[in-house]
Amino acid sequence: MNHFDSFDIPIQFYPDLKELAKKFKVHIMANHPDLNDGEQSSEDATAQINSAYKVLKKEQKRVAYILQLVEANPALKSNELDPMFLMEMMELNETLMESDDSASILAQVQARDEKIWEEIREWGLKHDQHNLPMEEAYGPIKGLLLQSNYMRRILENHGG
Repeated sequence: MNHFDSFDIPIQFYPDLKELAKKFKVHIMANHPDLNDGEQSSEDATAQINSAYKVLKKEQKRVAYILQLVEANPALKSNELDPMFLMEMMELNETLMESDDSASILAQVQARDEKIWEEIREWGLKHDQHNLPMEEAYGPIKGLLLQSNYMRRILENHGG
């Protein structure tokens, strides 16, 4: 059972978070061990529901989780970044190591990461609202997520 099945909702990049919270409360109450004589199955269900909710309520975790679900199909799996992007990031890292003004460069990296997430949202909403097949949304979202992860590592490594 995947996390979306735990709440009886379709796999969506941008589900209705208020509806998700309502379903979480209903499911957690229905399975809470205190209300089910402390049965182990209730404890297991509660743990699963909590885990699923923690992932689905956060955009970045949810997007990464959906991509993991999709990657069960080996034909779609890809961990490659565009070589031009990698070259650009190498140059950026060199500039950061040599620069006395890393704050402005890191601000540019942060702004670029935010733009990437805007693009991820666009692709995700095309999938959710316009029935874009996952096979078509997966590639662009995966590439953008890999870029975002790379930029976030740069920000973390340089104190951003």
